[in-house]
Amino acid sequence: SHSSDTVGYFRQWVFSNSPKHTQKNYISYPFDMSPKLTTVEDLANYINLNVSGDAIGYFNYSNNKWTALQYRKVGVSYKWMPTLNAKTKLVPGQVYSVDIILNTLNTDFVLYGKLPDKFSYDLSSSKERWILVPLSYNYDVAIGDLGTDIGLGLDSKMMYHMFDTQTFTSIQYRKVGVSYKWMPTLNANKRRTLWNPVQIISSMDVLNWVK
Repeated sequence: SHSSDTVGYFRQWVFSNSPKHTQKNYISYPFDMSPKLTTVEDLANYINLNVSGDAIGYFNYSNNKWTALQYRKVGVSYKWMPTLNAKTKLVPGQVYSVDIILNTLNTDFVLYGKLPDKFSYDLSSSKERWILVPLSYNYDVAIGDLGTDIGLGLDSKMMYHMFDTQTFTSIQYRKVGVSYKWMPTLNANKRRTLWNPVQIISSMDVLNWVK
């Protein structure tokens, strides 16, 4: 490394949905890889999504839904469409979705670059939000402890992502007898590693959670 801001590398896997298109991959973008990568289109090309029908998505916080781009034939060439969405800037600390629809091969890729001092998230009440397990937890953290640290209220839900199988496990903050707990306990005690994607639906506003 030539810079103290560079933090090693981060390898991830993307699994093919062919032929049934039954699963979506969620990937982490923890680094600032500019100028090599600056847009969602750049990330898609870097992962080598290059078969017509492949798709990549980013979460649009303004309308609380995923926005998708697809690799399609336009005239005699192939492009990421819609073009405007393809030029959306990458944001370190965000989660992106990937569909390999027609390509039967799984793939892996390595991210590297400058890591922000902190990740910052606005977790608005009753809205789907996505975070990465921050570096400040050193390596891993029990998912229930993460929810408690964030300050999520009663009935809040969390779903954590498993990189190797691209599946999710969910927990909810509930009243159990006279106390409050993340349930089911077995899932809440599972430890998630650094930069693992976590979906949060908070029952109350937790604005500008910085970690």
